Amino acid sequence: MKKCSLIALVMAGFILATTALAIDRNADMIDSIKYMTSSYDQGDTHDLALSGETALADAGQNWSFLVEGQKGILALDSGDDYDSWALGLGLKFYLTKITSLALIASYGEIDFQEGAETRTGTARLKQRFLPSTEDISPFVAGSAAIQEIDAPEGFLSSDGDVYSELILKCGIGCDFMLDETTAIVIEAYLAQSEATSSDISDSSDGWTAEAGMSFYW
Repeated sequence: MKKCSLIALVMAGFILATTALAIDRNADMIDSIKYMTSSYDQGDTHDLALSGETALADAGQNWSFLVEGQKGILALDSGDDYDSWALGLGLKFYLTKITSLALIASYGEIDFQEGAETRTGTARLKQRFLPSTEDISPFVAGSAAIQEIDAPEGFLSSDGDVYSELILKCGIGCDFMLDETTAIVIEAYLAQSEATSSDISDSSDGWTAEAGMSFYW
């Protein structure tokens, strides 16, 4: 009986602790815009990305809904350039005030011949060193993604079949608050990839640099 009571108290404490959390800076919404540039073994990318995060009040505000979109250019080492875009939806959970986990599913296209489709599932973990309420909030972040590309024959030496790869990223970043509602965000990541169903290997090995602004409402 005592053991059951102890377990119940621990569970109740965990529920109270998590429902007392909120998304970064206790905001209801966070909107972000950033420029991203990447250099990979097969070429470079340049993208403009917009994202929105909305606190789910019914879940105690430690859950949030994510919407992401980006538009850019894929510049291959062969000299060919292709327009690209992607849209994503996801959920984010704040484990603590400085630790969060996000799960995102996205779909996109690369303008190669009749189009190369991309489908990606990503898990992102972010650990701040200081709370987001501080004027300067450095952090480390990492992600694991499975990406499938359904491309016509000839794209990245593809034979026309769907190929997939596991992409791991890790990096550092920092938020610099300009005022109560606006921050400059700088990030840098290293990426390592491994093909899971293709002879096109290591197409996403490289690095990514990001610079942008976040707005807290």
